[in-house]
Amino acid sequence: HESLFHHALAEPDRPTVYLREDDGREETITYGRLWREASLVAGGLRERGVGRGDTVALMLPTGLDFLRSFQGILAAGAIPVPIYPPLRLDRLEEYAARQSAILADAGTRTLVTIPRARPIAGMLRAAVPSLAEVTTADDLVATGAIVSGPEGGGSEPAFIQYTSGSTGSPKGVLLTHGGQLWNADILRKALLADDTERALIAVPLYHKNAMAGAVKPFLLAGGSLVILPGFDALEVIRAIDRYRVTYLTGVPAM
Repeated sequence: HESLFHHALAEPDRPTVYLREDDGREETITYGRLWREASLVAGGLRERGVGRGDTVALMLPTGLDFLRSFQGILAAGAIPVPIYPPLRLDRLEEYAARQSAILADAGTRTLVTIPRARPIAGMLRAAVPSLAEVTTADDLVATGAIVSGPEGGGSEPAFIQYTSGSTGSPKGVLLTHGGQLWNADILRKALLADDTERALIAVPLYHKNAMAGAVKPFLLAGGSLVILPGFDALEVIRAIDRYRVTYLTGVPAM
């Protein structure tokens, strides 16, 4: 998040994300806009009493809401906890049980989701005593004041990544800012990535490979990301050609 902040100050009009929405719309998000949106999310969280070290869960699909919420939580000094959004309507009870276990384990006090997922979020809130509020990125942006700069860094917690729980109870790993910065810099150097790169991310942003293995190295380098709503081989090929992609990263197992 500090890298985003500094790139936004230095080159606010540089594209950071080329985003394809589910409905086919395409949007270019600059470093300046992403930081501004993230800082408003941070301000909205502070208005709700979220402070440094508090955990905030993200139940969001791939898109601007995820990007600005994740960065906004970091900018507020809080700790993002990404969870998978529900994928199958016939397994909502199983989904709620698994995700409520994650939220309880992380001591989550706030959940950021999309409006149409509020009924499911309500189920989670009823099962997690620490979960005091369910909100949306739009609500946070609407009520927040822009923060002057990012908080948190070094050995402080950055975010908590949980396993999917497909073979047992989900288990979380607490990742620090310093550790993630070191990892991102190692990947950046290994990939020889710089601010001319365009990397296409072929997994959802809430996937464990997305933030650490794809977003962060290129954000650190000042490059641009191409983000699609889902993995479709033909769409990936078209996007590589359309955006002149130099790296394809985070490809799911075939």
